[in-house]
Amino acid sequence: MKCILSLFLGLFLIPLSMAGITEALSQLSSDNYDVRTEGRNELLSLFAEATAPGNEAGELPGMLAEVASATQKDLPIPSRLYLIKTLGLFGTDTSVKPLVLLLDDESPKIRDNAMQAIARIGTDQAVAALVQRLGKAPESERRGLLLALSSSNNETAILTIGRLLHDSDPVLTNLAATALGKMSVEKAIPILLELRNSAPVDQRLVFESALLDIGLNKDIVSDFLQNGSNDSIRVAAYRQLIEMDISAAANFLQSIIGREDAPAHYGFIASAASSNIPQLYKVLTDNIDKLSANDRVLMASAIGDNRASHYEDLLLSFLNDESIDVRLATIDALGWIGTNKSFDAIYAQYLSDKNNDRVRDALTRLNAAAFDQLLIRVLENSGDPIEMIAVVELIALRNTPGTNELISSIATSTDRDPDLRKACLKALETIGNTDSVKLMLGLILAQSDMTRPAQTSLKRLSQNLGNPHKLWLDAYQPALATASSDDQIKDILLILDGVPTQETLDYMLSACAKPQLKQAVLRTLPRWTDYNVALTWLELANSDSSTAEDKATALAGLKRALTHESMKGDIRTKAQVAKQAVLKAKTPEQKLLILNAFKDAGLSNKDKSIVSKEFESLKSDEDVSELLSELIATP
Repeated sequence: MKCILSLFLGLFLIPLSMAGITEALSQLSSDNYDVRTEGRNELLSLFAEATAPGNEAGELPGMLAEVASATQKDLPIPSRLYLIKTLGLFGTDTSVKPLVLLLDDESPKIRDNAMQAIARIGTDQAVAALVQRLGKAPESERRGLLLALSSSNNETAILTIGRLLHDSDPVLTNLAATALGKMSVEKAIPILLELRNSAPVDQRLVFESALLDIGLNKDIVSDFLQNGSNDSIRVAAYRQLIEMDISAAANFLQSIIGREDAPAHYGFIASAASSNIPQLYKVLTDNIDKLSANDRVLMASAIGDNRASHYEDLLLSFLNDESIDVRLATIDALGWIGTNKSFDAIYAQYLSDKNNDRVRDALTRLNAAAFDQLLIRVLENSGDPIEMIAVVELIALRNTPGTNELISSIATSTDRDPDLRKACLKALETIGNTDSVKLMLGLILAQSDMTRPAQTSLKRLSQNLGNPHKLWLDAYQPALATASSDDQIKDILLILDGVPTQETLDYMLSACAKPQLKQAVLRTLPRWTDYNVALTWLELANSDSSTAEDKATALAGLKRALTHESMKGDIRTKAQVAKQAVLKAKTPEQKLLILNAFKDAGLSNKDKSIVSKEFESLKSDEDVSELLSELIATP
């Protein structure tokens, strides 16, 4: 009895975090993706708690030892990588040795992540381990080691990399230069500059890039502007000049205006224009007549990007430019910064090319409230249908506030021009609301010449509004309840894929029992894009009222619902629906048809894990057990 009591008490002496580590490591060895994910989350939580203020000296050493030991075991590669990253985040000097052992692992990912983890620990001992490894590493490994070292600002790492600048191996010298640039080591500037100046022109890029990463003084910048090894170096140098001396940057910009053949000309212009600095803009605007078409495109785009609204008048002058590229860039920019005075010009461009997306988008964005009010007045007072249709299109394009009621009244007015009414319905597709849905349903129930346009616009509006459940309850279901003829119901059935809810499917299933409505249902269901439609197809396939032809159509629809690329939803949703369908299926053939939707579907191991979990209760079904084993098998 005493021994049993001692054992019982001993269980409570095991630190809870250590027990949690053991459990998390066990989960990481699982073949199930979800279980491994739980293990990763638990491991992170335990380490976060162990390293919280006040807990640093507690159980962390033992936890790190457990994780370090596990990295050497035969775990899935993703799990080992996660453990290595954990050591990089929370490890100490005691974690370095086991990580060094991983530098000889057969997996390149394991080796690379071990290097980064050691560097992230960043202590003198960790850096010394990388330095020691660098001395004997093959060339293929040196790049990774230098990148790892460069992520640490440890003085030993800096000195080691600095010495490699004198190495006889040019590859190693270049890697060292890149690393020092990444580390922003200012004391490396003299030697990097010396190496750059002594190197052939085609070999200077790596040294210039490193120097730019560190940051240049004004003299070196001036040199790079003129003698950089390529345009990207010159432009990067100019951007640094803008930051350190705006006056010098303005003078340089003035010197290259009109010289399109000058190296990096467009890069300099683009940098100045995008800077949004008044002194540089003044140079550009004072020399508009000397700017090329490409220069003006860059400038117009930059004004729009910077929302520099005080240049609206300048942009308006660009609209007369002979270059279409300049005009389009200008229209795009005016869409961002323009006001009422820009509207006429952009609208004229829109009328000349209504299919141009850039012009239409600019017109939509333009901040022109006064013009919006003008549109409303024209729509209220004009008697010209053609003019009114143009105004309605503009209102829809701009989503003009306060126009829904006016447009709705025109759409329902039987004494208005039919084309104008259709234009109003089309406008409501984008600016309409739930009341607009009810309005269009009313037009459908009226069975008039507006029924077909109302069907088209109602489906689009419903899809744009979203929230199909609310639309069904508030609008569609009440409308169907008031329908007095099969023709009215059919015209609504044909667009019910615009409100995809379970209630909608249930209604369509019941409607299919009526021969005069069945064809409308069978025309609509193939357009459904939610996996739940598979269950409706299965119900139809097994319905006593379905003909042999109906059943064949339903089984084809069932297959499509689980395999077609247009279907929306993730693999879990698909598997859940398929499981319900298998449980409701009446024949082995139906079950196999359903599950074959997962065959040759290119499932990843993660997907197979999800499918396996969802199909767990089906594995004992003799009709499908063999196929299931094939579906969820992992390499």
